[in-house]
Amino acid sequence: MSHVGQLHVARLRQSVSVVRAALGPARSMLLLIAIFSGVVNILALTSSIYMLQVYDRVLSSRSIPTLIALSLAALWLYGVQAILDVIRARMLVRISENVERDLAPRVFRVIVEMPLRARVGSAEAMQPLRIALQSAVLALGAYFVIHGNATGGIMLAASVTMSRALCANVDIRRRVEPSSPLNGRMLA
Repeated sequence: MSHVGQLHVARLRQSVSVVRAALGPARSMLLLIAIFSGVVNILALTSSIYMLQVYDRVLSSRSIPTLIALSLAALWLYGVQAILDVIRARMLVRISENVERDLAPRVFRVIVEMPLRARVGSAEAMQPLRIALQSAVLALGAYFVIHGNATGGIMLAASVTMSRALCANVDIRRRVEPSSPLNGRMLA
């Protein structure tokens, strides 16, 4: 593995360990949230089971007491589902606040430094420009369609064509000649 690859792997491992450290104190809460989520997902079947039981038991027997009992059971299950949902949401908010407090300074620093590390002319650095140009083509096409100068198909074709042209990974930098002392290096 190259030196650059080793640095990338080391940074990735360091990032994973930082996230693990931030989530570490919340492991037991995350397990409880997973259990709550499983129960809530099972309780989400209440309406389907209720309808099946009404069709199978109540309508065939025309029993009002069965209908009342099924309705009360379904209402109770909906209440349990709502309570578990509220508890789960509060737990997630508490965990997210702690994780944000631990990671926010590092994430902010990385986001601020990211454009400084991007290569000029790289695909990542050009993406906002590409999106802006594609949106402009789409807006221009919509303008022509509204005024009857073009059809929706032409607007779509122009947008797709512009998207394909902009997404082509074309390197506009020139290569240094092989005989040059800067052999193999790229010049911006």
